[in-house]
Amino acid sequence: MKKNLSIALPTGRLLKKIVELLKEKGILEEDYEKLSKSRKLIFERNGFRLILAKPFDIPIYVSRRAADLGIAGNDVIWERKEDVYEIADLGIGKCELVLAAPADKGLSFEKELLWGKKLGTKYPKIAEDFLNYQGIQMDIVKLYGSVEIAPLVNLVDVILDLKETGRTLKENNLVIIKTIAQVSARLIVNPVCYKNRTNEILEIASLLEGSETN
Repeated sequence: MKKNLSIALPTGRLLKKIVELLKEKGILEEDYEKLSKSRKLIFERNGFRLILAKPFDIPIYVSRRAADLGIAGNDVIWERKEDVYEIADLGIGKCELVLAAPADKGLSFEKELLWGKKLGTKYPKIAEDFLNYQGIQMDIVKLYGSVEIAPLVNLVDVILDLKETGRTLKENNLVIIKTIAQVSARLIVNPVCYKNRTNEILEIASLLEGSETN
């Protein structure tokens, strides 16, 4: 493997699990605690250039060749719709993308009950794709903060968001009315990089794929 490849890594909830995986596979030597103390956003390690970026920016970095590869949740890949190849499921950061509503509103996943209602989410493109496929018309409200609050203040009727343990939904009296997708961290690659360095890219994908860490 020639290496000299750059990999964009997401900051936030996934980073610790990714660092543990990269250390296990010999790409990183230090653990998350040591790495997180640094203010640097670019690291050179064992022939790889590691770039820390916001999760929703990872597909853009890869599609525009600021990074050869990237690690992002398939929720982010779906939402951003950038020109990247998804080449491996890393099996970490597992959660679900769900529709949820207040338990006391009596809503369920039925077209006539949801029609015309307001849906709050930080995934407006996913929401639009899903609702179009289901033939349901809703008013999509793009949110940036804690989506679970929106139904409690009557901003929206339903939310589309990630569920990891379900604790946050339960604490806010929200119930799942539909699971849309299973989500986990995926390895993505720039199409030009993949074409030029296919064997190396596939070797990295094989190295990282299928971790059982949750």
